Amino acid sequence: MPLHVDSDEEVFHGKYIRVVKRHFRDMNSQPGVWETVYRKTHGPIVAVVAVTPQHEVILNRIWRVPLGRYTIEFPAGLMDKAGEAPEVCAARELLEETGYATDGLTRIMAGVFNAGLTPDELWVYLGLNAQHVAAPQQESTEDIEVLRIPIKDLMAFLAAPGDNVAVDLKLYGIIPFLQLHVPQAYGRG
Repeated sequence: MPLHVDSDEEVFHGKYIRVVKRHFRDMNSQPGVWETVYRKTHGPIVAVVAVTPQHEVILNRIWRVPLGRYTIEFPAGLMDKAGEAPEVCAARELLEETGYATDGLTRIMAGVFNAGLTPDELWVYLGLNAQHVAAPQQESTEDIEVLRIPIKDLMAFLAAPGDNVAVDLKLYGIIPFLQLHVPQAYGRG
């Protein structure tokens, strides 16, 4: 039997997030409180696995304020424009952060990724034939270096991304999808 949620109590309402105390009953009907963070967005977080004709994946080396260091991530973003479709947001974020565009986007996976803290969902899109078409238009809060990593070298790169650089774990989850959708990068197909 699932735990019973009694009520939500908002304890912080900021510009970009809300923090809520969720009052619930545990498996023994005892009261409990869970602290939950909600982003103020219009849909899921979107990310793009962009692959060039040379079988390189486009990644970002981006400074993350909460970590105080760089991370290696896919180009991604929040759905901050009301009425914008997720795939349109994903294409826009790819272009803004990297200057790349693809022939189209196909959603290859979706799900939650930090369910103990937030109900956020992430939708990941695959874009093939990624071409550099413009200069990146990064926001003043974005310190991004665009990387082109050969798919065949991705695991080795992730194992040694540089000193004091974190790797977003979601990158590892995409490797089976690359093997399926870009087999020629692995000498197959």
